[in-house]
Amino acid sequence: AWLGPVLGETAAERILVAPGAQAGLAASLFALCRPGDAVVAQSLSYPGLREAAERLGLKLLACDADTEGLLPADLERLCATGRPRAIYAIPTMQNPTTATMGPERRRQVARIAAAHDVWIIEDDPYARLSPAPHPALAALAPERTVHLSSLSKCLTPGLRIAFVACPPSLVAPLGEALRAVELEPAPLMAAVAAAWIREGVAERLLGGVRAEAQARRILAAEALPAAVGPPESLHVWLPL
Repeated sequence: AWLGPVLGETAAERILVAPGAQAGLAASLFALCRPGDAVVAQSLSYPGLREAAERLGLKLLACDADTEGLLPADLERLCATGRPRAIYAIPTMQNPTTATMGPERRRQVARIAAAHDVWIIEDDPYARLSPAPHPALAALAPERTVHLSSLSKCLTPGLRIAFVACPPSLVAPLGEALRAVELEPAPLMAAVAAAWIREGVAERLLGGVRAEAQARRILAAEALPAAVGPPESLHVWLPL
C-alpha cells in the first residue's frame, strides 16, 4: 500500500522490512557484492554509501551527472569499462544535489543496467513527498532492482523502518544479509508503521510533512535564490 504510488502493485513476498534505509543499503551491498567489486554512483552522492562500501571492500566508480542525475553516456562508459556489480541511484531529490530523474532518464538507466547485466540499488527515501512521483526504477526493471523506501524522511525521523522490495531470487540472500547486519527491526516500531499505513495515519502525516516541506522550500528560495531543489525537497543545493 505504501509503495504502490511508485512501484505499482507489488507482491508482499518480495518485500523485506529493515531497521532503516542505511541497514537496507548495507545489506544490499553485502548480498550483491564481494570484496573488490565495483559500484557506480553519482560523483556527488550519499556519504552513507561510501561508509558502507569502504567497510565491505568495494570500489566506487564516480559517474558524471546533470540536473537529472546519472548521465547515461558516462554510465554506459563505466558499465562497459569498469564492469561494476551494481549501480547506486537516488532518483528523486538526490542527496546532496536534489537532482530528480525524469521518466525518460529512468528508462535509460534501466536499459543500460539490463544491457550490461548490472544490479540497481535504488535508494528512494523522498519519492512519496512528491504529489505525483515518477515510477521507480524498480517498476521499470523489477528483475534487477533492489528498492529501498525509508519512512524516516516522509513521516518522522524517529520511525526507523524501511521497506526493501527486491526480485524473488534475492529475497532469501537479502534476508540473510539483513539478519547479519541488524538481526531484525524493532517489532513494536514495525507494528506502529504497519498500523499507521493500514489506518490512513501515514498518508495524513505525509500530507503534513509535504506541506511543511513546501513552505520551508519557499523560505529557502527567498534566502538563497540561486539554490536548486524541487518544491517538496527537504534540502537544497547551492552551486558556488
